[in-house]
Parts: sequence; C-alpha cells; structure tokens
Amino acid sequence: SMKNNDYWYYQAKKFNFRSRAAFKLLQLNDEFKFFSKSRIILDLCSAPGGWLQMSKLLSNKNSQIFGVDAQEISPIENCQTFVADITSPYFIILLKKIIKKN
Repeated sequence: SMKNNDYWYYQAKKFNFRSRAAFKLLQLNDEFKFFSKSRIILDLCSAPGGWLQMSKLLSNKNSQIFGVDAQEISPIENCQTFVADITSPYFIILLKKIIKKN
C-alpha cells in the first residue's frame, strides 16, 4: 500500500497533521510567501483539514481562517468551518457574508 512507503504520510502522522497535503502548502508558502500578509484565508474543499492546520501555523495571528467542504470538518482552533456545496448558490451567499463581516 502507498501508506507503507509514503514519507509524507508518516511526516503528517508524526506532526499531527490531518493530511500529507499540509506539507505541499508549506512548500508553496516557502516559494511564494503568501501567508505573511494574509488577512482572510479561505480553504475550499478543505476536509479533512490539513491545509487549515498549516494555514493556522503559517499565517499571522490576525488572519481569519475559513474552511468549506461538503462534509463536516472536525474543529480546528481559530478556524471557522462550514458545510456547503461550493457549486451551489447558497455557497455564494455564504461567501459574501464571510467577506462582508470581515
């Protein structure tokens, strides 16, 4: 199985990240430095929450972090999560409320 030989899978487990994809976000931020000036972070299709966890670590303390997925996301401190279909009109309404509020 891939899990038995996957370095990043074991790194995610070691550092308590919900997915190995968290390390891809770390790599992207190392290259582009987009978290340093972030105010609002929106993670689409964010379950299980690995990118939300990494976003929390990399962003400044004043950043607001939101995650949206069709399935419920287990809570992550200082992250707000929503259950929504990102292709639905409801999601656009939700997104406008998030932006307007912040």
